[in-house]
Amino acid sequence: MRSLLTFRLYNRTYRVWEGSDVDIEAELEQARRKTAGLGLAAILQQYLPHRPLVARRHSYEQGALRFFAVQYLDAPPSEVPRPGHGADGLLICCLPSTLEQAKAFSSWATSPAVSAAEHLLVALPQQIGGLREAAAELQALRWVWDNTPALHKDRVARRELAERIALVEQSLGRAVEVLLDPRPEPTGAGTLWFYRGHEQSVSSPRAAAQLLSSAMDWLYPYAPRIKNELINRRALSCAAAARRNLVERMLLYAKEPLLGMEGYPPERSMYESVLRASGLHQNSEGSWQFTEPQGANDPCNLRPSWEQMYSRIFSAIAEPYPVDQLFSELEAPPYGVMPGVLPVLLAAFLLTYPDETSLYKEGVFVPEPTIADFEVLMRRPELFAVGG
Repeated sequence: MRSLLTFRLYNRTYRVWEGSDVDIEAELEQARRKTAGLGLAAILQQYLPHRPLVARRHSYEQGALRFFAVQYLDAPPSEVPRPGHGADGLLICCLPSTLEQAKAFSSWATSPAVSAAEHLLVALPQQIGGLREAAAELQALRWVWDNTPALHKDRVARRELAERIALVEQSLGRAVEVLLDPRPEPTGAGTLWFYRGHEQSVSSPRAAAQLLSSAMDWLYPYAPRIKNELINRRALSCAAAARRNLVERMLLYAKEPLLGMEGYPPERSMYESVLRASGLHQNSEGSWQFTEPQGANDPCNLRPSWEQMYSRIFSAIAEPYPVDQLFSELEAPPYGVMPGVLPVLLAAFLLTYPDETSLYKEGVFVPEPTIADFEVLMRRPELFAVGG
């Protein structure tokens, strides 16, 4: 048997041909004809992994992970986009194909509607290099992979196509990273950055990263500063039991130092970073009790969120205020309280004003809330309401 050397044009290498019944080049030519016309933004959204951009400095200072989702657009949208579930902000990466489209994007980024969208950052690359060609090639390769039944029985062709896809994906990923770089070619894409209707002074990747955090500072000026990754997060998972234990101790041992804890269980760190550091649980005239955060001495910046709770709860005279609505308001700008903290904050509020507040479950008054009630509240806050 005679082995043959084949030249692979797409990466300019030679390889011993092992034999295959699938003509990949012919399939690719067919795929290019069938997939022609799909916009660059749609290709990137479909085939590239969605990598959020973290506002690092803001996240470190506040103790809460904040990030921007990334969305690609070929043309200005008719409505201002909103971030998806879980994201705090949205970065729009514009992909104009003509000078006229670039001007249209620039006008859109400075329009009144976008100026009012504090969650929105706009990046407008001036050059996109070979990004469009690489994206079209990846789309064709993926089409061949999904629409060539013969590949299932041809290991050689399947491996060859998988290698091509991986190579183009790597190349495309590097080209996409350059899209947000404000430096001129060949280092970057000369990207212009816009926020709140104004072009920003961004000349380096470091300045772009700083802009992400500055936007989060503007979006969440009243966000608490809680340095505890166990509780200051969107989903607690393995830390849920510790939070449950903390709330139980709040309800049962409010008059004891450290809520009666001994040693260093996981809930101890939650107590120290949320209740003790903020002054919500403190020794006043020889007696430990829950109290509101002090305005001048509020290292955790909980006062704005507390005042919002105070306003909603004590204004709910005719009808108690839904807990799920209260939590949604505190999660949203400008407060940005993480879901993991909310039940603890509510328990502290009720214990601070035990004679002035009332908790209701499915419209029925709960005279003395127990940990069983809070276990349900943590899972189903929509069942509860609170009033003054």
